[in-house]
Amino acid sequence: MANQPRSRTTPARTLGGDLVTDLILLIFKANADFLEAGPLVARDPNISAIRWQILNTVSKAPKTAAQVGRELGLSRQGALWNVQALEDIELIELKDNPEDRRARLVALSAKGRRKLETINRIQYAWANELAEKFDNAKMTDALRVVTQLRDLVMASVGLRSSE
Repeated sequence: MANQPRSRTTPARTLGGDLVTDLILLIFKANADFLEAGPLVARDPNISAIRWQILNTVSKAPKTAAQVGRELGLSRQGALWNVQALEDIELIELKDNPEDRRARLVALSAKGRRKLETINRIQYAWANELAEKFDNAKMTDALRVVTQLRDLVMASVGLRSSE
């Protein structure tokens, strides 16, 4: 029954197909909302969700802009543009790369490390407050479903997921 078309208005898609489509569309909308919330959570209009992710990524170890882009799913140009913006506000610094003179390494500056610690403190409290509204087992199930959906989508179009 679950593999039968749901109605005459969507004859080629089953109930399961409708549910998967609805989930994907909701993820798209949620992603846009989460990206918009980033500067509000960070309490800094200069720190978009992408820039926050860049700061977190290079806090572990300096990386080239291309490596940052690959890790975060950004184009090289998108990564470079955001790295330049973070450098302009002195949250990151570019260092010489002993392995490639043309590709400098992106590293947190001292100011960037302090900023990231502040943002992460705010985010931890915010995430903990949100988490109180959910059952941990249900959140674990949701993570598993979204991860599996992502892996299946990427495999179905001949791509590997980045993580």
